[in-house]
Amino acid sequence: MKIETLSVTGQLEAFDSACVAQRDEIRHGSAKGSNAKVRTMDRLAAIWVDQDRLQEMLRPRLSQDDERLQCAAAAYLVKYEMDASAIAVLRYLASNSRTLVGSTAAALLRVYKIA
Repeated sequence: MKIETLSVTGQLEAFDSACVAQRDEIRHGSAKGSNAKVRTMDRLAAIWVDQDRLQEMLRPRLSQDDERLQCAAAAYLVKYEMDASAIAVLRYLASNSRTLVGSTAAALLRVYKIA
């Protein structure tokens, strides 16, 4: 099934699944697999931007228990909208997470030149 034809719930599940799987691919050393998952998340984010639904879809993920989902949601919210709540989440993760998520959050802050 094409991502574009999924229900809202299906799209959110696809985003969450791709996010978690992407980190697993990294952990197992598969750049190809990781990149495929990122492309899935990129496509979903682009769909939501086109529909003016990015905030609606990703903002709730900023408060998820899973840091991977927090970081991914924050990354897209910062990329497309420079969302203040997303920036706060990235800062928190960069300072407090001692995992790849923390390193990713710190890198995103640098890439987007956020002090």
